[in-house]
Amino acid sequence: MQQSILNFLRKNVSTFAWSMADMKGIDPTITTHELNVDPTFKPIRQKRRKLGPDRSKAVNEEVDKLLGAGSIAEVRYPEWLANPRVCVDFTDLNKACPKDSHPLPNIDRLVESTAGNEMLTFMDAFSGYNQIMMHPDDREKTAFITDKGTYCYKVMPFGLKNAGATYQRLVNKMFVDKLGITMEMYIDDMLVKSLHATDHLRHLQECFETLNKYGMKLNPAKCTFGVSSGESGRLTKWAIELGELDITYKNRTAAKSQVLANFLVELAPELEQDLILPSSNWTLHVEGSSTTKGAGARVQLQSPTGELIRQSFSFGFPASNNEAEYKSLIAGLRLAKAVKSKRLSAYCDSQLVVSQFSGDYDARNDRMDAYLKIVQSLTAEFGFFELIKVPRGENICADALTALGSKLRDQVKRTIPIHRIEKPSIDIPIEQTLVAPLLQMTTDLN
Repeated sequence: MQQSILNFLRKNVSTFAWSMADMKGIDPTITTHELNVDPTFKPIRQKRRKLGPDRSKAVNEEVDKLLGAGSIAEVRYPEWLANPRVCVDFTDLNKACPKDSHPLPNIDRLVESTAGNEMLTFMDAFSGYNQIMMHPDDREKTAFITDKGTYCYKVMPFGLKNAGATYQRLVNKMFVDKLGITMEMYIDDMLVKSLHATDHLRHLQECFETLNKYGMKLNPAKCTFGVSSGESGRLTKWAIELGELDITYKNRTAAKSQVLANFLVELAPELEQDLILPSSNWTLHVEGSSTTKGAGARVQLQSPTGELIRQSFSFGFPASNNEAEYKSLIAGLRLAKAVKSKRLSAYCDSQLVVSQFSGDYDARNDRMDAYLKIVQSLTAEFGFFELIKVPRGENICADALTALGSKLRDQVKRTIPIHRIEKPSIDIPIEQTLVAPLLQMTTDLN
């Protein structure tokens, strides 16, 4: 069966995108993304934020890549204007857009639907959202400012409200005769399933015919072909819904990427040089805070291929702001360790934490010294680690959930799960600390 799948992939290699330039996108007559901005909202032009040299360089490189792929265009007089961060900050624009009520699939049902199938294939669309064009009338509303100029998106960017609903509506239309039978879809995650392994190649062929009909491209580094259901239990739960705001957690593993990479390298020797594997660095953003109403922490871990894991904590004990900052970093490090990250770039807006870690500041009390030693111990386990100080305005974790005590408990109860920590991590065994809920979540997904 594996050899048959390899032969099939050799014949259908054009269905994969090796770079953004390989994508033509979905025909606009089939679908485009419309914003439907509420006309009662006044357009907002965000004040330009100053980026550090490294962030500025990264943004300019991304602009060049998007321009080369035809995904963005220069714009001169936009009414809406946003700043780039990890992705463009569309917070103001999203507030002006009504929620698209198109339903996303029920995760539990999708997981249950894989039961009893002898063979499965997992596939991802290449830069899935970018394969859908923005409606021409709404392009300029996605404008963002950089050192190189002001640009807007010609394609649907990640971060826009209702982008997931637009994508789900498209794939439901594309695979209407296959969903629930030989395929399942969760936005840009695709599953081809076969009750009998002997039928799997035919089901793949039918899926690829539809992909080619609509011009949708797959990402070779995020697919796994011909896996028996007994071997892929840890892959079947693609995503966990975190609430009503389309915030998702997607589990990607190095093994999943490597399996398909091995497949594709075998397709033809000349493809080996063209296979562009993502950087192996994970990126961690952490933020902790303490107010009179409570203390908490938030971490965001981004995989080398762009998927996000977000987690928040509230503390059931008094904590200083510096202590909260340390605890957020410790939580993020343990999460990165739990998902087997080997190389990690961490970003923190605490001058004290970063400077104590680098040795520029001394830890002048026992509590800070205890936290510092935990951080040093955890970071020693990574093949590569760097801790970078960022201004608070550039910390992507700092503009939401900055105080996770009683103030926000009701507001975010269905948006981002908050784990309550009753004791400081330096006073209790490691297995009972911040990482325990994260490890359990990872275990459940795997």
